[in-house]
Amino acid sequence: MNRDCNSYLDKTFEALDDLSVLVGSSALPIVSQIGFYLSETKRLEEKDHKLEKINGIVFDFIITSFKELVTCFFTANKYIKEFTVTGKGEHYSFSEWNKIFETLPGLLKVINFFQIENELELILEDNGIRVITNLVENQNITNFRKKCYEVLRELIRKKTLLTYKITRDDNIKLDLFLNISHSEDTIYECIIDQNKKFKLGFSNIFEQYQIGELEAAALPRHLCLEITQDLQLKKHQGIPKQFTQVLGEFQIIHFSFLFRLVSIIIPFRGKLIKTSSYQRVGDTGRGDTLGLRRDVNVLGTHNICRYVDLFKIISD
Repeated sequence: MNRDCNSYLDKTFEALDDLSVLVGSSALPIVSQIGFYLSETKRLEEKDHKLEKINGIVFDFIITSFKELVTCFFTANKYIKEFTVTGKGEHYSFSEWNKIFETLPGLLKVINFFQIENELELILEDNGIRVITNLVENQNITNFRKKCYEVLRELIRKKTLLTYKITRDDNIKLDLFLNISHSEDTIYECIIDQNKKFKLGFSNIFEQYQIGELEAAALPRHLCLEITQDLQLKKHQGIPKQFTQVLGEFQIIHFSFLFRLVSIIIPFRGKLIKTSSYQRVGDTGRGDTLGLRRDVNVLGTHNICRYVDLFKIISD
């Protein structure tokens, strides 16, 4: 626990330094106090091994400081005339608040790539931060993908995902979502061979990105990775028709990244389970079946679950 807390804080302090540079000198007092209160929270509570939530006066200060910090940033953006920050974040744990501050510089950098049309809303949701705004007409989103690539890769290395959605009616509406809900305590388990009790494991975050056949059929050409029942990895340009025209046991996971769209087809539907039901025993030595040897571990011995680290795959 102590080591984990120190790791969280080290990453947060690095991010707070980045925020000071990104937001400007007006943010210095705010980030200093955020660092102080998070450090004090760790010191007072880690001895009881109870860092599940930040409550009371400390929580009030953290959320107020967060709002002041993003206010400093949005005020300096010439395209943003009005903004609101909603959602309380009262359910966030110590580690989640650290993850929020650790990844906030990347999210703000991406927002700066766009020309916002006047108003912006930032929402603290259960699984992360959502940003909703309208864009100025005649922006070439394709040009943003190169700019965003390095920022988004860094967010993925932190095991967070930033996805987007654009809708057009009277305005061009941008919906960005920074998902921080990855957990080392839970995996998305997919049974491959019932007889041999062989399973694939993915991040718990996968469950939130499932799409149906009709939605898959409407997607444009993009990178699609198919994991077969015999653990081969196939690459397609778009989702093959056999997965969009019939219902099946397979599961389609889709990520709408700014730098590229990525879909992953898993041979069977999965479910969330606690990793405590497995014992991690290291690399199988045969992880190269998916061409992903360094990213594949075995959990358990008799009940085998091969964990695939797709954060590493996507970021490479």
